[in-house]
Amino acid sequence: MTESSGLLAKSGPKGIGLWTHSKAVACCAVEMFGHPRDGPTDFGRAWLTFFGLDGQNASRFLQALLVASWLHDCGKANSGFQAVVRSAGEQRVRHEHVSTVFLLDQPIHDWLSSHVDLDIVIAAVLSHHLKANDDNVCHSLVEGDYSIEFLQGNVEFAQILESLATDCRLSPRPALTDKTLTRGQMMASRNQIRYAARRFQREIQEDDVRLRLLCAVKAGLVISNAAGSALVREGLDVRSWLRGCFRGEPLSGDFIEQSVIQPRIREIESRSDGVFQWRDWQLATGDLPARALLLSPCGSGKTLAASRPVLGRLKPAEPAPPYGSQAAPWRQGAAAAPLSCNRRA
Repeated sequence: MTESSGLLAKSGPKGIGLWTHSKAVACCAVEMFGHPRDGPTDFGRAWLTFFGLDGQNASRFLQALLVASWLHDCGKANSGFQAVVRSAGEQRVRHEHVSTVFLLDQPIHDWLSSHVDLDIVIAAVLSHHLKANDDNVCHSLVEGDYSIEFLQGNVEFAQILESLATDCRLSPRPALTDKTLTRGQMMASRNQIRYAARRFQREIQEDDVRLRLLCAVKAGLVISNAAGSALVREGLDVRSWLRGCFRGEPLSGDFIEQSVIQPRIREIESRSDGVFQWRDWQLATGDLPARALLLSPCGSGKTLAASRPVLGRLKPAEPAPPYGSQAAPWRQGAAAAPLSCNRRA
């Protein structure tokens, strides 16, 4: 069976299989952050530090991230999505919402909950496209009634669960068969998800460590999915590329200057036929605190602006010549949004 004839995760001339994509994302998570059996990478340790987590939480973080990476797109194994990627139909409900319904189903919930903080996994999976909130969860994308076949009994779907079980040392997976999901069932699941989200939100308000783990896993899944999606499309080897990026020499100020700032300045000057000048708001980012949020429109100079805080922490930056302009909107000290299922993150 070719990938194009099986379960697909991505469209294209040949398509990208769901198991292939899931494996790539899980591999990216391990290469960047580490594996629960082996501990965090240098980048993984820095990631935990950024989110205010110590080494005692490394295993919890890595286990939740790896489970979420394997299962984040399992909802794509539905007849509606499979028709969309083959240009043969329309999607009835967002795939990550179907993934969440799957994870809350009793056999899977019971299987996973003894091995991982499943609430964190579910919240990360539901929100990894930043398109889930209290109003739209399980919302129909088409008018009228519908039904879709959820292909959880498919051999490739089983392969994902078996790979997950092996990778995370879980107990044997439950036996599953295909099931039909109707609009009415999805609306009932909507109430279940909302209830679970509100319960989880109350819990993490009383548990700061768990909240930090949630933020770390959610952000880590977004990064792993982005890397896994891009590398497979480009035909690059995941391990060698990511090891070159994350397991080489520590980041230095000279690298930021020579590999990020100066090439970008040369590109700007080549397009404008003028001499580059820093804008006031770009210069101001060099004085931002350790945690800040920069909001700026496309083409305004975010790449250069974002590089200055990094440069400032690696070496003292030489003052650049000022250039007057209206400051783009940004605010200091913005914290990551706490992420239950019913909030965007």
